[in-house]
Amino acid sequence: MRERPWLTERGDGGLGWSRLSAIIDTFIGSGFVIFSQLDIWWGAAETAESLALIGAGGDIIVGGAVICLTGVGCIAGAPAVATGVGMIGTGVADTADGIGRINDGLGKALREANGSSSIISENEIPESLANWLTKKGIPWEVISR
Repeated sequence: MRERPWLTERGDGGLGWSRLSAIIDTFIGSGFVIFSQLDIWWGAAETAESLALIGAGGDIIVGGAVICLTGVGCIAGAPAVATGVGMIGTGVADTADGIGRINDGLGKALREANGSSSIISENEIPESLANWLTKKGIPWEVISR
C-alpha cells in the first residue's frame, strides 16, 4: 500500500487528517481574514478607479494634440492637453495610495491570521464561514479540528 504521510491512523482505526487538516485550517482561516479586510477592497477600488483616470487622461492628451495640429485649434487643444496631464498625475498619485492601502490591509490581515490558532473551534469560526463550509458538504467534525 502506498504511504500517505498527510493521513494518520486514529485510535479507533479510522483515518484522521493530521497535517493536511492543519494546512486546510490555515488556508481557510488566512483566506477568510484576507478577504474580509475592508482596506484591501477599498484599495483595490481606488487603484482601479485611478488607472481608469490615467487612461482617460491619456485619451484627452491625444485628443488635445490632434486639435492642436490644426494650428488655430491650439486655443482649445492646449488646455485639453494640460487637463489630461493633470488627470494622469492625479491618477498616478491615487494609484500609489490605493496600492499602499492594499499593502496596509494585507499586513493587518496577515497579523490577524498569525495571531489566531491553527485549530478552529465553534466559538472562533465565523458563523457565515461555518454555514458556507457545511453547505459545501464538509462535516463540522472536520471544520472544528
